[in-house]
This record gives sequence, structure tokens and C-alpha cells, in this order.
Amino acid sequence: MAAAGDTALIVALYQAASGGTGWEAFLAGLRAQARAGVAALAFDAIPAGEDGGGGPAQVWASADNLLGIAPAEGALSGLFDPDGPLLSVPLRPGRSYDLGEILPLDGRASQSLRGALEAQNIRFMRMIRIQAGSVGGGASRVWLAIGRGARDFDAVHSVMLSGLTPHLEAAVPMFHAARAARLRAAWGAQAFGACGLGWVLFGPRGQVADMDAGARTVLAAVPGVEMQCGARPTCADPGLAQTLAGALQRAAQGPGNVVPVRLCDSPAAEILLQAAPRIGLTTEPIDTDPPHVGDVPSGAGPLVLGTLRGPPQSLPDASALLCDMFGLTRAEARMTQALVQGASIAGAAAALGVTQETARSYTKQIYAKLGVAGQGGLIGAVLRSAAGLRLGA
Repeated sequence: MAAAGDTALIVALYQAASGGTGWEAFLAGLRAQARAGVAALAFDAIPAGEDGGGGPAQVWASADNLLGIAPAEGALSGLFDPDGPLLSVPLRPGRSYDLGEILPLDGRASQSLRGALEAQNIRFMRMIRIQAGSVGGGASRVWLAIGRGARDFDAVHSVMLSGLTPHLEAAVPMFHAARAARLRAAWGAQAFGACGLGWVLFGPRGQVADMDAGARTVLAAVPGVEMQCGARPTCADPGLAQTLAGALQRAAQGPGNVVPVRLCDSPAAEILLQAAPRIGLTTEPIDTDPPHVGDVPSGAGPLVLGTLRGPPQSLPDASALLCDMFGLTRAEARMTQALVQGASIAGAAAALGVTQETARSYTKQIYAKLGVAGQGGLIGAVLRSAAGLRLGA
């Protein structure tokens, strides 16, 4: 694939996989280049050591009748249903298949799904499937499809899709790794904030270079102390201001110097100052509210990291936390609690008074909402979040 359009398509694919953009540019570009009415991408996750899928596939689509991109619904979503006919078809990785090969006419489920696709003006289709690495030693099955209603695709389109195979195989692990890193950062921030913790980065002249949301929460409750990005800390108490300035100087002298400063007795709040690790990169803000004022060049001088500690937050019960953090229903939250505490699906169903079929349905929705594959992934995701503080209590 060497044409300019192909190059732009591959660039858009890697940008989406790395988290720099969504899937809009890639799928819209594929749809335009193939002159298709729809382009769809679907992932499902396979836990390490298992052969089957871990739950419903995540499906994205770009189509004539969609504004931008959205999780696909209806026939497109049904095409990738874990209990549907497609997942039972042994598609060879990297080979392009047409609709007749994907959904043969001799099956009732296939006929029903083809009818639903035709109702969305999808009469012709080309699809490839690959299997790539995922997080936690598992794998991810990926389907990429183009469809339209006016006329069939030809060999050029099959070659186009097959040519994307090695790029998808490289990009999909990047996508999962980037997503996992963002989730870990979010979970860490939630747990940090729930414990009444936050961090502030001070530049070489004692100015605040950056801070996280937890630090702003702690500082908002401390009377007489203000820290704003781009400015030195201000204290209503001159003695505290002098103590803090001296502590910053001592902490900057070496990584072994950890200097505590008591900011307030009621509510209790303190900051632990120490030399910040350097990675040779420009320091950039984590948050944009408040706005970051001026980057700190890597060679500008010693940076000091301050760990703020204030009163822990009063956490709601675990079920409410799970609903708020992951968008679960109350029933799904109760199922999640049971699974995280080690119950099997059958055991959780009995404890909650629901059928095993209902419990399996809840579990599929939970895995999809948290983006995990299997009970082990669910346990890790929940225990790394602020909800884990309640479940572990």
C-alpha cells in the first residue's frame, strides 16, 4: 500500500490506536477510499488461557446515516454478537470474505441477520478478521468490514483490506496498552483522591509548575494557603511562608531529602517535599483547569515534588461507587461485588436470587462497560479503583 490515500489511512489507524484521536478519521477514510456506505470495526477480548471471547464485541461504525462515529447498534451490532452466527464461522486471519461466505443462506439466524443488514442498505460486504495481542497475556479478535447497497465490491477492495492486516496486528496491542494506561491513571487518581492525597510539582524558582485534582481538593480546604500554577505559594501566615520556602530549598538539594511541612491543624493537612524524578522531558500539565502557565525545561534546575495529605474523603457504599464510576446499574453493581469477592457466576446468581442466564447477561454487560476480559480482569480493575477501598474494608 503506497498510494497517498493508503498512507493517510494507515497514519489515521495508528493515531487512533495510540489514543491520539478516535476512530473517526480511520473509518471515514476507509469508507471514502472504498466508496462504501459503511465501514465498521469490532473488537472482542479473549482472556489468557481461553479460546472463546470474553464478552460482547465493542463495535464502531462510520456510515452515510451516522453523524460522525458512534457505537454501532441494530444489525451492525448484531453481526458481532457473541451468540450470533458470525463468531461461529471459521474466518482465516487476514483473508477478505464476502457476505455470502460470512453469512451463508442456509441458516435461519444468518438469513435473519442478512435481512436486517439489507434493511440498512447493506447488501454487499467485505470483511477481514485478525487476532492480536491484548493486555494481561490475552488476545483480541478484530473484525474490519466495509459494506454498501448499490453494487458488489471487487478484488481491489479485498486487497485493500488484506493490506491493512499487518498494520492492524501492530496497532491493536497499542490500542489496548494505551487504553489500559489511561484507565490505570484514572484509577490511581481516584484512589489517591479518596485517600485525601494529591501532588504538586514545584519549579526551580519555587513556583508551582503543575498539580493534580487531588491537590486542588486538599488545598481548597486549607485556609490561608494558596497555590496557583505559574506562581509561588502564598501563605497568610508569614512564618508558614518562610518555613515552606526553606523546605523547598532543602528538598531540592538531593533525592534523599524528604522535608515535611505542616500546613494546617484543622483540617489536618501537610505536604512532604522531595526532589522530583527527572526523565529529560519538558514538564507538561496533567490538567488544564486551572490553566498551566509556562513549561519547565528539563535543564532549568531541580524540581521538587510535594505530596499533599489531607483528610480522607467520606466514601459512599461500594455499590453506589461502582454505579457512579463505571456506569453500572444497581443489579450489575451487586453482581460485580459478588464476582470481585470471588463468587462464581452460579454462586453470584444464587446469592442475588436471579437465574444463571440473567447472571451471565449481567456479567457480559459488566465486562463490556469496564473493558475487561474475564473475572480476573474485573477483580483487578475494581480493586485498583476507589471502589476497591470500600470492597476491601
